[in-house]
Amino acid sequence: MLYLEPGADAATVQEAVRTATGREDLVMLSSRDLRRRILDIFDQTFAITYALQAIALVVALGWGSSRRWGPPCWSGRARSASCARSASNRVGIARTVLAEAGLLGLVANVVGALAGLALSLILIHVINKQSFGWTIQFVFPDA
Repeated sequence: MLYLEPGADAATVQEAVRTATGREDLVMLSSRDLRRRILDIFDQTFAITYALQAIALVVALGWGSSRRWGPPCWSGRARSASCARSASNRVGIARTVLAEAGLLGLVANVVGALAGLALSLILIHVINKQSFGWTIQFVFPDA
């Protein structure tokens, strides 16, 4: 890191450093340019997370579901609910629906945690190394 005197010409100093080191391929950036470049790289890096958020939103809104479109009485869930209603009482139906929702939530949390872990490892060990040339250490926080 070099600090220039006030009024010093950055281009002149850069040329002097290249000449003194004998390296024409040496890249030198001002603090402002470096900060701008880092922020651009971060924006590119996190573009994938924005895409994942959009996918999650689509799935959460139900657009990604495989249900059939049409009146509710046409869907398989309505048929099975009417069959269950005729064969059981409301408490049994409520338990079944709650158990199904709980299991679905548990599976979604486990899959989401594993996908988040995989994505974080990719961001840290692949994208950071390619974009910055360095990485950060990955650790699990203490409970």
